[in-house]
Amino acid sequence: MKEIARTHILIITYNDYPVYEGLGVRIENLAQVYTKSGYKVIIFAPNIENKRERKEELNGYKVMRAIIPVPKWLLRYRIPARAYSMLLQTLLTFFVYFKYLRKERIDVIQAEHVYSIPPALIIKAFTGARVFVDDIITVSDMLRSQGNTIISRLFMFMEKTLFRMCDEFTYTSDVCRDYCEKRGGRATVFVPNGVDCSRFIPGYKKEKDKKVIFFNCSTYSSQNIDAIKNFLLIGRLLRKQTDIPFILHLISSPIHNIPVTLMEEIKKENEWFLLEEGVPDIASRISNADITVLPYSPGHHLTGGVRLKALEYMACGKPVLSTPEGVEGINGLIPGKHAVVTKTPEEMVSLLLDFLESDRDFNPIAIDGRNFVKENFDWERVATPMLERLKNI
Repeated sequence: MKEIARTHILIITYNDYPVYEGLGVRIENLAQVYTKSGYKVIIFAPNIENKRERKEELNGYKVMRAIIPVPKWLLRYRIPARAYSMLLQTLLTFFVYFKYLRKERIDVIQAEHVYSIPPALIIKAFTGARVFVDDIITVSDMLRSQGNTIISRLFMFMEKTLFRMCDEFTYTSDVCRDYCEKRGGRATVFVPNGVDCSRFIPGYKKEKDKKVIFFNCSTYSSQNIDAIKNFLLIGRLLRKQTDIPFILHLISSPIHNIPVTLMEEIKKENEWFLLEEGVPDIASRISNADITVLPYSPGHHLTGGVRLKALEYMACGKPVLSTPEGVEGINGLIPGKHAVVTKTPEEMVSLLLDFLESDRDFNPIAIDGRNFVKENFDWERVATPMLERLKNI
């Protein structure tokens, strides 16, 4: 890529960093694309439980952290935990700015989701930098759908107030764009999720004796917890209908967020259900799978655009079986060509039985899926509109 003037970008996240979940992966890849393109990047993140260095350099960019101790019991409740973290991070922004960031030139602030906007606006007041809000979570809509009407209205008021104070918004889906603009934000740059196709590549399977059915997700949302339940259900239905040996391999984190009753059910099936906490090299685990699934329940509201795991599975050359919710937002994806799409998780069982007992060949779909992702969703490609916008600042 052509070297450009070293514009300074500050990325603010409300999650620990680095962390393997959707937001963390998105930040990591965008930071690497910015750095490779000649920008100077700093990531400002919380230091929950004080287990990380306050300052370090990763892959050519800096990471600065503020200690934010969040009680473990609160971590089980996603929105209250994020609101708590946001409040402490906002208060600590003054300290972090004057101790560390005041010495840095900051031209652009990229706030990840609504929770990161308050500290971004504080730093904007000191520096005059432009604030881009990235990949809005539809918090008030989710709260309203869960029956929390009063809290939803409070969040909506906060969102409308904050959005009008920001300069621009990048969005990952039509849902995010519409949500933002209805609250006074200017959704100007479309940057869907992508995948690092140089890292996620077809690899060799190590497990030879059994077929491996793979799924991974974080435990920060109720829809992911429900998907884990569906994954377990699929395995139990398969056990009743076939004697062919198989393993359901689930990678998830943090495991302590999995409900106790669900964890007990998983432990009962340890002969064929392998649960592994988040790993640094997810690509190697995908490579060891025979087939991947996205067992999301019908009707779930997709807020973050394309699911990263869907792109990672396809990039690794693995056939993907998914409900519509698992591949929603992947523009250009053709069901039956790039992935197999079923109406419900239960409908996946018959396809998996064909795969296990009849060696149904999904390789053509896996090949077409990888080519589709390489051509359309490599991070450098999907981040191009943002890079073009940054040139004009």
